[in-house]
Amino acid sequence: VVVIGPDATSEVRAWARDGRIAWIEREYVTGDLDGAFLAIAATDDREVNRRIAEEASDRRVLLNVVDDPELCMFTAPALLKRGDLTVAISTNGKSPAMARKVREDLETCFPQNYGDLVAAAAEARDALKEEGRQVAGEVWNAALGPVIDQFAGDGSGAEAKGALLQLLRAGAETELKERP
Repeated sequence: VVVIGPDATSEVRAWARDGRIAWIEREYVTGDLDGAFLAIAATDDREVNRRIAEEASDRRVLLNVVDDPELCMFTAPALLKRGDLTVAISTNGKSPAMARKVREDLETCFPQNYGDLVAAAAEARDALKEEGRQVAGEVWNAALGPVIDQFAGDGSGAEAKGALLQLLRAGAETELKERP
C-alpha cells in the first residue's frame, strides 16, 4: 500500500513509521499509478481527482474517487462485521458519510456476539445434515427469531446452538406431520 499526499493522518503516519505502508510526502504527479492494480483518490481537489481518473483509465487501474461516483470504476461499501456476518451499506458513492452513519447505527442493532450466533447456526445446520434432516426456510426463520432475541447481546454460542437445534428439530417434525 502506497499513500501519496503532502499531509497524512496520525494513523497513516504511524503505519508508515512502522513500515506497514509507504507514504510519499508530496502531491500526486502523473506516473504515480505505474504498476498499480487499484487506487483510491481521496483529495479535496476535483481537478487532481479528474487527472488521477484519466491516468487510471489510461493504465487500466481500478479506481475509486471518494465523494465522486462519476469518476469511480467501483464504489466501496461501509462494512459491519460480526464474525462471519457481514453487512454492507452503500449509497453508490453518493454519500460515504451517510453509509458510515448507517453502519454506526447498525452497530447497536448487531452486538459483537452475532458472530457467535452465526457460528451456532452453522453448527446446527451441520448437525441436522449429519442427522439427514432437511429443514425448510420457514422453519429456520421461525426458529432463528426467538434464538436471536434470547441470545443477542449476551449468552453463549453453545447455548444458542442447543436452543436452535431444539426449535429446528421440533419444527421439522411438525412440518413432516403436516405434509399430505
